[in-house]
Amino acid sequence: MRTLTEVKKDLKEKWLDYWEINRKWIILFCNYSSNRWKKTPDEGKRPDIILGIICGLEPDFAKDFMETLVSLNKDSDALIQSLGLNFDPDIELKKRREEREKTQQEAHLLPPVSPLDELRQKIKESTNMTNN
Repeated sequence: MRTLTEVKKDLKEKWLDYWEINRKWIILFCNYSSNRWKKTPDEGKRPDIILGIICGLEPDFAKDFMETLVSLNKDSDALIQSLGLNFDPDIELKKRREEREKTQQEAHLLPPVSPLDELRQKIKESTNMTNN
């Protein structure tokens, strides 16, 4: 069984992926269902239906953790905060895109690995193994 810390990281990524794909209908639902939005610390907003969605996305999370979490705190906003999901998904998606672009740009700055470099690395590794 995964730890809650591992699950929380997966939940954030799965939630962002889900939001990106289903954004339009979630916005429509939240706008027309008694304005189901919550303010976030990043000065944005998030839908209040996150817990139901993440339980559907991650059934093991629901089975292994939700009952305990809800018994400790019945405040859905506090649960969302403790799971690290109290953020505006559009703002977070923008950050994620920028981070990926930066990583790709940095990867292009590195010189390509040549077959000779690979051979040197293998020799270095085998020498280290024989010396130990």
